[in-house]
Amino acid sequence: MAIVLPDSILSNPGLAFIRRWIFKRCRVIASIDLPQETFEPFTGTKTSILILQKKSEEQMKLEEASERIEDYQVFMAIPEAVGHDRRGQPVYLRTPEGEIIWQEETVAVVTREPVGLTILEPKKELRPVIDDDLPQVSELFKRWVREQNLMGWFNAD
Repeated sequence: MAIVLPDSILSNPGLAFIRRWIFKRCRVIASIDLPQETFEPFTGTKTSILILQKKSEEQMKLEEASERIEDYQVFMAIPEAVGHDRRGQPVYLRTPEGEIIWQEETVAVVTREPVGLTILEPKKELRPVIDDDLPQVSELFKRWVREQNLMGWFNAD
């Protein structure tokens, strides 16, 4: 299961009972601390993504009997950029001098012939590169899942 939670659930001392409930019933596979701007301009709530795996009844009983939670690896990431600012405007990658970085992309251009046929033609365009760390975090998570041999329960493709 993947869930987006307000950071207050993960850090507020008064909500420790929720964290205990999660740890009792689930393995935390990943915790990704999202940038403040992720859901802005609609909400300024600071959020994180938790990826969880439900524990079996047997796992929960073993941990309860031993009074210890199983030790395991957790993927953690803190992306810094989400591709837009607090007003929802795109943010672009820039050189150290402040110039926008451009890349060539192939886009499909739709044209119509006089007889009415629609034709898709590839066209190369220069476009500014969006400053967004989330695709890189996704790729790192997929690689981590493969390295941890978690593919049996998670399709990382």
